[in-house]
Amino acid sequence: MFNYLLWGILTSIWNIGVFQGLVYTGVDFRIANAAALITTKILAYLANKFFVFKSRCDTPGGLLMEILRFTITRGFTMLVDFFGLIALNMVLDPRIGKIITTLAVVILNYIFGKFHVFKANHSNSLL
Repeated sequence: MFNYLLWGILTSIWNIGVFQGLVYTGVDFRIANAAALITTKILAYLANKFFVFKSRCDTPGGLLMEILRFTITRGFTMLVDFFGLIALNMVLDPRIGKIITTLAVVILNYIFGKFHVFKANHSNSLL
């Protein structure tokens, strides 16, 4: 749990930092959010695989399925983040909305990671 919190904080800082940096330079908040989300998902997979859940795949197929499960679940939470920010932008500053959506996504990502993506007993299955 400590490793997840540490890497969750670091990837969240990355996510918010990339977003804020791009918005600061004049990039539209939707494009800035998409760029932040994509780079954060790559960082998050590597951190979760090697440092949080210490996942080992015995076969190339197992690794492929793990990456696919990660991509599907993180794709879902990316949509929550992306459209959640758009919805919150109607009532809040996008920088505040980004922090709120990031917190919600961190919780969802932990649940999906622990119980679905990096669970050892289904290395070759999608679900």
